[in-house]
Amino acid sequence: MSILPESDFCFIVPALAKYKLDNHIYFEAGPQFGLMHKAWVEYNSDVDGKDARIRQYNKDMINKLDVGAVGGLGYQFMNGKGISIGVKYYYGFVNVYKDKSGTKNNSWFLKANIPIGAGKKETAAN
Repeated sequence: MSILPESDFCFIVPALAKYKLDNHIYFEAGPQFGLMHKAWVEYNSDVDGKDARIRQYNKDMINKLDVGAVGGLGYQFMNGKGISIGVKYYYGFVNVYKDKSGTKNNSWFLKANIPIGAGKKETAAN
């Protein structure tokens, strides 16, 4: 039998400020906002070849909004104009469960950013 952790679908919007150093390393920090859409706890069981899955929706027990702070750093290739890689950490200020303290979100992110349309514009000769 396995108990999967609570699943939720959130819309997450970070609002980060970025500070770039001359050596292509950057720091970023700012608030992050989340809006929960769906949430459930899922139980899976396999006993004697019989599978069972129970999904209990618990959206009413969870705070709909999440607010926290994000901080991170990264490196941007190609003289600061190409792909970047980085790591950032999120710390939530709001409890996940409405009636339980100490249930705040926190997470580490590894990221890769690929710039699209970031090249220089060519000027037409008249």
